[in-house]
Parts: sequence; structure tokens; C-alpha cells
Amino acid sequence: MSFYKICPVCGKKNTNSEILCCYCFADISSVTAGGIDIVTGSSEEDSENENDLNEQNINNLLTLITTEGDKIKIRNGDVVGREGIGNEIFRYNLKISRHHSKFIFLDEKWFIEDLNSRNGTFINGNKIPPGKRIELTSNDAISFSHTFQLFIE
Repeated sequence: MSFYKICPVCGKKNTNSEILCCYCFADISSVTAGGIDIVTGSSEEDSENENDLNEQNINNLLTLITTEGDKIKIRNGDVVGREGIGNEIFRYNLKISRHHSKFIFLDEKWFIEDLNSRNGTFINGNKIPPGKRIELTSNDAISFSHTFQLFIE
């Protein structure tokens, strides 16, 4: 038996020693190893529960695409920034805050909230007031500090 890490972005199992998710390459270095994966297999009930959880995670994923074509998978409650989700893309852009914006999935809708970032979060060129949730639509362009633009897939 061995411990594993669950990626907070894609929900997949990774070995305890991984620092990047083997499936989506998200940073999982701070994820604490959890559940025990028994080599002899799991019960049918466990498999059904895991499939339900993975299906729920897939349905509640938001995919953001950079102008370069990189994809960032977002789940409810994810914080984007230099030290958050997407840090492998934003890490060296000092105009993007460490914890720039938060994404919320509520009542089957996606919202974004600026976390009082230094240079702001913009939707279709309009600055979001810090702390206010703004509903997102499939055609929205999200910009962090006017330097980095993302599109909703």
C-alpha cells in the first residue's frame, strides 16, 4: 500500500513524491499525501464513488486559454496568481499579484473576484472592483494587470 496526492486542478492521483501533476503539470508540491492506494485493488463501491467524484470535477472545470495557447484548468475556489494556480505561467510577471483573483462556481455559473491585486483584474477591458464577484460568460476576455490576457474555452 502507498500514499498518493490528488491534484487540486484535474483531480487525478499522483505518487507521493511528485511535485508536478503527471496529467496537467500543476504544482502539487504543497499538496499533502492522503488516501491509501491498496495495490490489491479497491472495492466496486470505492470505484463508483471515485468515478462520481471525477465526473463532478470535470463538469465543474473552467478552462482558460492564454494567447499562446496554454491551458489553465480552474476548479471552484481556485486562486490564480504567481503563487496560485497557473504559477508556472505567471511566476515571473511581477505585475501579477501572488494571489491575484479567485474563481467561484456557484449555482451552475462561474464568477471571478479580484483579491485586491495591485494592478487589477479586467473583464473585457473593464476593471473589476476588488472583492466583488463578477459573473463570467463564454466570450469573456480576462486580463490580469493589462499585461496577461486569458480567454474562456
